[in-house]
Amino acid sequence: MKQLLYILAAVFLLGTIVHAEENSQIETFRCGSSIINKGTQTFEVAEKCGDPLSKEDVGFTDGALRLKIEKWVYESDGGDMRILYFKAGNLARIETYKPSN
Repeated sequence: MKQLLYILAAVFLLGTIVHAEENSQIETFRCGSSIINKGTQTFEVAEKCGDPLSKEDVGFTDGALRLKIEKWVYESDGGDMRILYFKAGNLARIETYKPSN
């Protein structure tokens, strides 16, 4: 029974590490000839990168000021996905996702 728990824990940790490698945060990304940074507003990203593959309202932040959170997805030249999270219209987080082939 103890061995089974150790095996399950190892599998869980390995899955967490693999997921972290597939979905990692980055500070900037290239969109055509433009560089997109955290803090960039939604209209600027749309102007520089065009329409995303998908756009989704994720929810709102907690607290006194309930700020809208949006998720936009773009595909990079290398085939990786860029997942952009906007908080109140400003880019708050950029993730890169490498789809498995």
